[in-house]
Amino acid sequence: MATMTAGAVRVSASTGSTEAWSRSYSRRVLVTDLLALFWVVFGVQIAWLGLDSNLATNTADLRLSYTGISIVVIAVWMSALALYDTRGHRVIGVGSTEYRLVADSSVRVFGVLAIAAYLLHVDLARGYILIAFPVGILVLLLSRWMWRQWLVAERKRGELLRQGPAGRVDQQRAAPGP
Repeated sequence: MATMTAGAVRVSASTGSTEAWSRSYSRRVLVTDLLALFWVVFGVQIAWLGLDSNLATNTADLRLSYTGISIVVIAVWMSALALYDTRGHRVIGVGSTEYRLVADSSVRVFGVLAIAAYLLHVDLARGYILIAFPVGILVLLLSRWMWRQWLVAERKRGELLRQGPAGRVDQQRAAPGP
């Protein structure tokens, strides 16, 4: 039976729904991912370029604001995290696959944006990109690790365990991951 306590979904090991806590946990991780990316991307923008709205340009004299570029970077990054199913019920909170998918999707975002900037002749500050992506990956992995530590603590208390076939608690899947 699932009950709401202090904003957390509590699922009894014998009668709870894995889907209920998994969806709630996934939504929380999504919000954390979004906040982390906003913090990193805009933080690097302000630290590297200052509060002035410096502009990136291309050869066609198209002027792009770094704020607009930062919003595109965050949108593409969040889309990649969703496309790679980094918050999917099969990987979230279990093993190292979640971390690998976050890192892999993030590296691909960096590659796609670097290629797009090159092909479109957009002159971006290299430091902005070279700082935002590694720091972003580290902050995403750190936030996932922090959520994992919370989940491990809940599982040690007998809460939020995954159920295997025939309603039996799957101890292998419930074991703490890295």
